[in-house]
Amino acid sequence: MAAAGVWGGQFADGGSLPGTDSQAAYDLLASAAPDSTTENAQLVLYRPEGFDPSMQDAVRRGVADLATVPGVVSISDPFAPGHRSVDGETAYADIELATTEGTDLERISAELTSAAPRAMPVGVETSFGGWMFQEFEMPASELFGLAAALVILVLAFGSVVAAGLPIITAVVGVGIGTAGVGLWAAVTSTPDFTVQVASMIGLGVGIDYALLIVTRYRHERELAERGTREAR
Repeated sequence: MAAAGVWGGQFADGGSLPGTDSQAAYDLLASAAPDSTTENAQLVLYRPEGFDPSMQDAVRRGVADLATVPGVVSISDPFAPGHRSVDGETAYADIELATTEGTDLERISAELTSAAPRAMPVGVETSFGGWMFQEFEMPASELFGLAAALVILVLAFGSVVAAGLPIITAVVGVGIGTAGVGLWAAVTSTPDFTVQVASMIGLGVGIDYALLIVTRYRHERELAERGTREAR
């Protein structure tokens, strides 16, 4: 783990899955537009009262202001055919963001998110679609998994000490495995979700196999005791 802290590599934010439909779609896009330098997103507008002609003009002016944000290539007309909901309360515009070298999509998305409420008329709610606007973070699900596993092991083993041993070995195994993945990332391109996969496998093997071994041991012991009683 100390070595991983010193010599560990950076995880890649992308990867490939040969043979899958999604990878085939990525390959087709790359071959059809090899020089593409833009990333797509959406600006969603909502107004409970709808968008009358005067409001549409005001929104278009706001969209024009947002299009001047550095890194924004273009923003389409939110009131073009097919861009409004049936009730007329919601509209959306397509955004093209530059992806040339040195472009910071995180900065662009933050500036758009901050500028949109000021650019739009009062009463118009704004939101954005696209991976660069997502603020979701992976929850610490491993902690919930360990808590659930501890309860199950206590019920299965009948002892807190016995239940704690597989938990400790699993945590140690996950720590070593994660460190190994970090070192491996310094050698070859490694997706950033590899750590989650390693944690899942480590916890599964460390805890589930403890249940398997103890259950099998109890079964064999019961058979041996039964055979002894029959022999007597």
